[in-house]
Amino acid sequence: MLGLAVLLFLMEVFIPSGGIIGLLAAIAVVTGVVLMFQVNTTLGLISAIVCIVAIPFVIAAMMKLWPNTPLFRLLVLRGPEGESEEPVRQTPRVIPEAADLKVGDEGTTETYLRPVGICRINGKRVECIADGDLIPAGKAVRITHIDGLQIKVIQS
Repeated sequence: MLGLAVLLFLMEVFIPSGGIIGLLAAIAVVTGVVLMFQVNTTLGLISAIVCIVAIPFVIAAMMKLWPNTPLFRLLVLRGPEGESEEPVRQTPRVIPEAADLKVGDEGTTETYLRPVGICRINGKRVECIADGDLIPAGKAVRITHIDGLQIKVIQS
């Protein structure tokens, strides 16, 4: 029964059953320990302790193995087809020179502000935050608030 429990736990990793196979494995473990107690009390006690100690390690191993299975990759959402699996490169942070900028200055967005993006204001590329809705690239914006390195803009 304990061997069956191990086999069922392994099956639970690779077969999506909503936990039914895991429940059957747990029942097999309990049944195996009870049968060991019927053979010998010492043997039953040793098997119960081994199972109690081993179960957290088995669960941790299952959680480590599961993301590497083909079934997991089928179940997890991916980006649109044709999109590479490489991480998206982020544009380098642009540190604004707040001394040159003031509330009311106008410029255009160079990237989509969702809500953070890059704007060109007074001829300088600065990182801005959309104050309100998302702002598409190429739209005219106006600075509404400057707080340290944060520059908030709205579409004008």
